[in-house]
Amino acid sequence: MHFIYKINKYTNWYYALIDRAQKRNWSKRSAPYYVERHHIVPRALGGTNMGDNLVYLTAKEHFICHLLLPKMVDGEYRHKMLCALHYMQTAHTNDMFRYTSRVYEIFKRDYVEVLKLRRGILSNFYGKRHSMKTREKISRSKVGVPGYMKTPSHRINLSKSLAGKIKGPMSESHRYMISQGVKGKKKSTVMNMSDNWVITHIDGMNIQINNLKKFCEDNNLLYQCMKDRASGKTLTPYKGYSCRKVI
Repeated sequence: MHFIYKINKYTNWYYALIDRAQKRNWSKRSAPYYVERHHIVPRALGGTNMGDNLVYLTAKEHFICHLLLPKMVDGEYRHKMLCALHYMQTAHTNDMFRYTSRVYEIFKRDYVEVLKLRRGILSNFYGKRHSMKTREKISRSKVGVPGYMKTPSHRINLSKSLAGKIKGPMSESHRYMISQGVKGKKKSTVMNMSDNWVITHIDGMNIQINNLKKFCEDNNLLYQCMKDRASGKTLTPYKGYSCRKVI
């Protein structure tokens, strides 16, 4: 038993499951059905990739192990195990794992509390910045992704597909449907993209502009993200930029 783990029933269950899997002595090829490799002591807790720290588990066993791990450790180690469980949950988009409402509620409640504790100066990335090489790599990975800057060929194809199409006036039935859809809803303050704006960079530099959408296009920024900063919906800077509307 690893010294980090607490002595409780969850640790006993965990090692009973691991012992059973080790006795089977399965590998990826010899297993009769789908299995997943598991670190007995997770790498986030100091475990290694050595053979004596690896075991092959069924998908169900693997998930149960990661449900038990947060209950076997305290403090920062527990935070890491909850994050690992979250990544495991989001990585499987098929029906391999079935969650009961109770399990989902308990896990989600604990995970949200961890996120609250890891904000600001407690965040692992606080005060750090991506290198230029990493920024370029992220930028390249987003090319062609919906919502991000489109490739030149994509822009040309969009232009061709819209060529000759004229947006005519809406029909009376269409106007009526829109009118009924917004009836009774509270009117929000509408932000015109051509109003005056003050853009503040993380280094303290202020820029006054009169077209937010054009500024976003020129600087590879998402207009909606900048607008959220201006409305106060989101307070953290976006790619180093904050924004406010000049009234």
